[in-house]
Amino acid sequence: MKQNIRVIALIFAALFIVFIALSLTFAAAEAHHDCAGEDCPVCEMIAFLSSAIRSFTVLLLAVLTAVLASAAASGLSVALKYRSLTASPVVLRVKLLN
Repeated sequence: MKQNIRVIALIFAALFIVFIALSLTFAAAEAHHDCAGEDCPVCEMIAFLSSAIRSFTVLLLAVLTAVLASAAASGLSVALKYRSLTASPVVLRVKLLN
């Protein structure tokens, strides 16, 4: 099951990279086209692609922020657990005599 999820994630990542590359290629190739006016389909497509790329960038930043926050919380949890283990009397080999 875990292998299937990884394969699907890799396929989506590859499709995302191909989409971004083709979008940027189209926008660069059609940047200096002969505009037909206000309802130019090329200008509409370039505007759509630029807004899609901006949306994907915001989504990517949100995911990256969540991953970094999760990693920081996990690291803090491990550090606190390690500190509590190293400060116990058993670990310090303190004799508990009256």
